[in-house]
Amino acid sequence: MRLVINTEDLSRFYTSARWSGEKGQAARKLEFDLVVSGTDKNLPKPTVPVGGNCLFFDDDGKQIFDGEILYKDKSVDSNTMKVTAVDRLFRTNQSETSYTFENKPIEQVARQVFGDCGLRCGTIARGGTVNRIFDIKSPYEIVLICYKMQEEATGIPYIIRMEGDAVAIRERGKIVAKYELDGKANLLNASYSESGENLVSTVKMFNTNGDEIGRVTGEGKGMTKFYRQEEGEDPATRAKGILKGLEREASVRVLGDYDLITGNAVIVHEPFTGLQGKFYIDGDTHTFANNYHVTELKLSYENTMEDIDTSEQSAQGNEKGAAGSFSAGDGSARSRALKIGEKLIGTKYQRGGNSPGSGMDCTGFVDWCYTQAGMNIPGRLTSAEVRRDPSQFNLVEIPWDQRQPGDVLWHEGHCALQYYDGKILESGGHSKSVIGYSGVAITKGTGRRFKKAYRYKGT
Repeated sequence: MRLVINTEDLSRFYTSARWSGEKGQAARKLEFDLVVSGTDKNLPKPTVPVGGNCLFFDDDGKQIFDGEILYKDKSVDSNTMKVTAVDRLFRTNQSETSYTFENKPIEQVARQVFGDCGLRCGTIARGGTVNRIFDIKSPYEIVLICYKMQEEATGIPYIIRMEGDAVAIRERGKIVAKYELDGKANLLNASYSESGENLVSTVKMFNTNGDEIGRVTGEGKGMTKFYRQEEGEDPATRAKGILKGLEREASVRVLGDYDLITGNAVIVHEPFTGLQGKFYIDGDTHTFANNYHVTELKLSYENTMEDIDTSEQSAQGNEKGAAGSFSAGDGSARSRALKIGEKLIGTKYQRGGNSPGSGMDCTGFVDWCYTQAGMNIPGRLTSAEVRRDPSQFNLVEIPWDQRQPGDVLWHEGHCALQYYDGKILESGGHSKSVIGYSGVAITKGTGRRFKKAYRYKGT
């Protein structure tokens, strides 16, 4: 494996590397540890500037990562520098822009939006036409909404990802890894779980006047969602696209292979857990160390895109914040974090948990919302560490009366997100009084013990 930073080959100096991606995250990530020292003259002093170009190549010389250095951490008493790089899609999920499209082919929309970001486009899936105004949204979000609408209309899911130095949009799961996973050969470990927490069993449909015009139903007894018909759309088709079944997931640890990446599919044969057949990769982490390549995968029975609200939002009318206001759809990183948090309402509290599938504690919830919104939170966010040194999480303390929706709130032992109208979006805390158990909920902000507020740098 070859590592190059700004044309300098640092392959001899990294001790381990982790190349990863996950459904719901725009960019793939590369994390690596470099041998450095500020005191030992015999150890190298490589130049690793934040913002610098980072390339990673496989053993055959094929480029598998092209990105920028986002974060580095080193100290005097340590002989390693921890570095995090993200691929070129990261900035497309942080920037903001506006477009108006009138009956433009979806593949041309993608090429224009990503091209305007300076990205080269490779394979871009074709589809229908786009007729919509996008006001102050991230470029990635614009393209994702277009292809999510395509999925709701046709049932075909898509994956947006970097492939080498080019953006690719492909039918999700169409590429099946040639490397089959077998419990008697390359499969090191496997587990399986089922969850009905995000089950959507009913979608009620309303016309443009707000009158109910019908409903569609799916499996089990789950949540009820609402869909308001938009001009020129078949409401039943769109509503069926909102239904969600049981989430069936598997985790496996295997000998590494480069085809095992998020958005592809894989064949598994593991009789003990019952994992047999074709699965879809929702998350992957490739670890390279000591000439050893191991891959950990999150697998799903369901082949679906990441969730995003595809309804057409009005550009008018701001929602009042805690000490000021911004639009719920203004596309800022904090606004995106709140949107992500809203989709997790009802997720159960789990001490130490940091993902929807396993449950979330207070800081795991904040960490997830910020990370999924494209913000870099190095390490595991905890309330004690936020108070001790917020800068390690790219947070900066702000005056209490200047807090805004999406900011992190703190009191001893607890963290939450500031919500609109002075309310709180949190996991745990006062959620039981709202949803009947401890989990993610929007709660009252009055009478709370919060006394510190933190904002992600640059937002």
